Amino acid sequence: MKRPAFRGRSLLAILLTAIVAAAAALLPLKLFDQQEETLFGKVYPLPNTAGKIDPQAEEILLVNAIRSIYTNGYTSSTPSYDMISTHYMEEVPRQLAQLTEMEVLDASLYHWMDMGDLILDYSYKGYNDGRLTINEYILFSDTTEEIPTEYVKIEYHELVFLMEERTNKLITLRFLNNPILLDKNGQMDIMKKYVAYLDLDILGDWVYNGIGLISPKAQLQVICHTTPYFFLLQIVPFDFYRQHAYAFTNYWGMEG
Repeated sequence: MKRPAFRGRSLLAILLTAIVAAAAALLPLKLFDQQEETLFGKVYPLPNTAGKIDPQAEEILLVNAIRSIYTNGYTSSTPSYDMISTHYMEEVPRQLAQLTEMEVLDASLYHWMDMGDLILDYSYKGYNDGRLTINEYILFSDTTEEIPTEYVKIEYHELVFLMEERTNKLITLRFLNNPILLDKNGQMDIMKKYVAYLDLDILGDWVYNGIGLISPKAQLQVICHTTPYFFLLQIVPFDFYRQHAYAFTNYWGMEG
């Protein structure tokens, strides 16, 4: 006679488990909705998740180039390492100088480039379980300085960057060993000037969304992140950022 009661308790336990599982599945969605309201609220219309962009943005070469890189992947079209190296060794300092002139960057971020021989290397990043590969580049310098007695001081500096080939604009900048820490106001000021450097201020719709600056017309997100360890300034498609947010909070830009 006790067996039916046991079966009833088992059925009840199964039912409760199913309810808890369903609630757990729905909870992240509900929390995400709440976060969307908190972060984005009524400040700006969320970008179209279908990937459509405003006709004005569609006419801008750099907008299309950035979206293509983060949709189709990227490797340099230049066939020779020597050609790539020669181009970047000349053009990267030129772009950094322009960024400094426009008060986007402080020269202390890259003063080390004048202190020793620079080396160019590759940095491959994989997303979507390796289905999307983006080839960034690394400029680095090892400076070894003799100190009295037997001690040796080694300073290592590095810039990971991605340059759009036709405009030569730097769309990714990650400096190792960042000497500059910025509060939110400082980061906001840099992002506004960075948008101007990219010549994307013409869109006229950049707004703060709790992450950085976003253009609903172009569906592009600008991120500025500073820690004592690294300095990050980057522009990516907003939908890409949402899928790979972790990659923008660590120096190597890799998903964990």
